[in-house]
Amino acid sequence: MFKTYKKAIVFTIIATLIAIFSGAVNWVFQFTCIGLVYFFASLCILRNDKPKNKVISLAILISPFLLIYGFVLIPKLLEFKRLHVLPILIFPVVNAFFGYLFYKVKAKPYSKVIYVGIIIIMGYIGMPNWLNFSFDEENPIDKPFPKLKLNDIYDNTFQFEKDKVIVLDLWSTACGICIKKFPDFEALKLKYKDDKSIEFYALYLPLKRDSIIDVKSYVKDYKFNSLFAIEISSWKTLDNRTVPKLLILNKDQRIVYKGRMNDKWYHFYNNINSLIEKYIND
Repeated sequence: MFKTYKKAIVFTIIATLIAIFSGAVNWVFQFTCIGLVYFFASLCILRNDKPKNKVISLAILISPFLLIYGFVLIPKLLEFKRLHVLPILIFPVVNAFFGYLFYKVKAKPYSKVIYVGIIIIMGYIGMPNWLNFSFDEENPIDKPFPKLKLNDIYDNTFQFEKDKVIVLDLWSTACGICIKKFPDFEALKLKYKDDKSIEFYALYLPLKRDSIIDVKSYVKDYKFNSLFAIEISSWKTLDNRTVPKLLILNKDQRIVYKGRMNDKWYHFYNNINSLIEKYIND
């Protein structure tokens, strides 16, 4: 049996390793890699297999990854009610099927190139929007911004101006991603630098271990304004457990968005620029 399916087993090992370890980069890269790897692996396996062995070879190809993701990760995802990696689980089956379909119809090389393009588009446009949708647990939202004790970077007590749209980037020193995204938040702020109806603030949420002097060093070189919550209870007051988190307050100082900073042109779901324009024009 090993000799019969030797080719399928070799491709299975390679495809499974790539599928698993590509996740170390990010989910978008993993999704795209899986699509390409399983599509080309299925074509290579089917090219020389005997007709009666082809379906079994494809089953061998996709089974290990399905077992690993299906039985290890999915129960945990269901427990936390998040299915953000569900497309990653399904995509090997989809692309093995299309590999089989392309083989059966003797597809021309240009059609395979087109399909590869579709995989890449699904990966780098479709998957980010799916992730935005999957992690969007708190929208739609419409509630008053709670009273917080805030200081600016000069330790002055701070209150928001009325009749302005406010964009807040919540962060803490325990969040490396938050700090890496500061340039993106600055770029968003600079995009609206001439609009007097909107203000942007990085809002630090305190941890017991932090020194305010060290905290300020993270933001001192950026052009966006920085605010600092004084009380540890600010996390609870904001009903917020994780960062990074972006808040949009409308002109009545009500929270109308709470989620990810979906600021890229290919972010169609809850695109931050579209939301900002909406509330500026309200």
